[in-house]
Amino acid sequence: MRFYLIGYFHETFCRIGSFIGHKGAVWGATITGNAELAATAGSDFTAKLWDANTGAELQTFEHKHIVRSVDFSSINKEWLLTGSNEKLIKIYDVTAPTGLFVYLFIY
Repeated sequence: MRFYLIGYFHETFCRIGSFIGHKGAVWGATITGNAELAATAGSDFTAKLWDANTGAELQTFEHKHIVRSVDFSSINKEWLLTGSNEKLIKIYDVTAPTGLFVYLFIY
């Protein structure tokens, strides 16, 4: 599925880039403040990390259910947080080759 990242510049919306890789709906998207990285949350049970300049897929983070939201941490931009229907939040280190993560359970 193709996902378009749209930006708001000077009172007009412009397409920033195309990201191809999810196998279903995209539920959420975010981009870093310096516009170098983007992340998406998908109904295909994955979150994806992208190079926002080229549209290249950098990493895929597997989940056991639909991923509803993604965001980069305001504390450390190298951390990607995902929220899914698994009822937990995962925190990934996007600089680690395997995207090491920590679980936060939500009750």
